[in-house]
Amino acid sequence: MNLDPEDVLRVERIVRAFERSRFTRLELDWAGGSLRLSKAGPGKEIEANGGGGTVVVPAPRVGLFRAAPNGPVAGRFVARGAEMGFVDMLGEIFRVVAPHDGIVAECCSADGQFVEWGAPLFRLTVQPGDPSS
Repeated sequence: MNLDPEDVLRVERIVRAFERSRFTRLELDWAGGSLRLSKAGPGKEIEANGGGGTVVVPAPRVGLFRAAPNGPVAGRFVARGAEMGFVDMLGEIFRVVAPHDGIVAECCSADGQFVEWGAPLFRLTVQPGDPSS
C-alpha cells in the first residue's frame, strides 16, 4: 500500500484520536488498505514463574521500532528505566524503557521493523522479590 502525504496525515489524525479515546481496539478497512490499532500498558502482562515472572515490554505506539545503540541483548541484565529503544511514529519519537529490573529473555521485534501499538518488543525475566515488580 502506497500512502501519499495527505493519507499519512489522515492516518496520523486517526491514531491521535484513538490515543485520546477510551477504545482499546480499532480496525478500519477500506479499498486498498486497512488499519488495526490496540492499546496495552507497559509491562502489565506478568506470567507467574515461581514467584518471579516474565514481563512483556510492548510498543508504546504504532511506528518504526529502533533498538537503542548497544541496546538489550537476550540473556543480558537491564535495569528498570534503562532505554531499550524507541518507536518513531511519523517523526515523533516514543521511548521504550525497561519497566522492571530483569534479564532480557527475548527480543521480539527487529531493529527497523514496523510495529503495532502493544506489539511485544521484549520479554524480561523478573526475579522473585524484585521490588520494582
